[in-house]
Amino acid sequence: NRFFGAIVGRYANRISNGKAHIDGTDFQLTTNRKPHHIHGGNKGFDKVVWQAKTTVTQDSASIILSYTSQDGEEGYPGKLVVTVTYQINNSGELAVTYQATTDKPTVFNPTQHSYFNLSGIDQNVLKHELTIHAEDLVELDEEGIPTGNLLAVKNTTFDFLTAKPIGQDIDSQNKQLVMGKGYDHYFKAKSKRGELTLFSELYEPKSGRKMTMSSTEIGGQLYSANYLAPSVVGKGGLPYQAHQGICIETGQLPNAPAEENFETILVKPNEPFFSQTVFAFSAN
Repeated sequence: NRFFGAIVGRYANRISNGKAHIDGTDFQLTTNRKPHHIHGGNKGFDKVVWQAKTTVTQDSASIILSYTSQDGEEGYPGKLVVTVTYQINNSGELAVTYQATTDKPTVFNPTQHSYFNLSGIDQNVLKHELTIHAEDLVELDEEGIPTGNLLAVKNTTFDFLTAKPIGQDIDSQNKQLVMGKGYDHYFKAKSKRGELTLFSELYEPKSGRKMTMSSTEIGGQLYSANYLAPSVVGKGGLPYQAHQGICIETGQLPNAPAEENFETILVKPNEPFFSQTVFAFSAN
């Protein structure tokens, strides 16, 4: 499952051994990438049926998706009532807004897993220029699980503080990078979630197309489509290749429910969850 365009949840990214510590109690989540939990489990939010309705105004159009995740689903506690709204406006912005309520304390870390290629479908993204406004990177172990440590990105393979081609350092012998055949790492941009701030900018020099991403979350996962392969046939019958798209998955710190060094954001009764990521598109 490559999660093409999917809503991911309940908890995006990895949770070590599927162990979630929630409000003083340990919960065993589904270990769908054994022995770990990833992207919500065997039947995460990408595989369920959402109810949908639409609204249209003079300035925007929206689709509002709703789903109720029952208590115990994939091991998570609490009945979680979720809405995800996709709204596009006349300024070329696509806002994805996540909201949820629960009847028990639980964790919730949704993301959007679209692959972007600003050059078209028949080229990879290695010449795309990327900026990520984040000074820290989550360190990974040999299995790709966060260790609880943060690494400074400046002057490393992971330094996107100023724009550079995605492929510039992708063949680096940096152990953290080679392990995943490319980028699959979380960048931490700020210490507190809540305010909508600029996270990344993606630019394709030949076409002049640009996409910026802003988020209320503290960071996001950069994934350079390392495992796309010709066995996956896409638009126009084209077999996909590695690095033919780029994902930037905003959200909370990976593995936080199992990692004592990372803050876990709890959703509690009478404390609704809110998160938003805005994609803005333009061309020179």
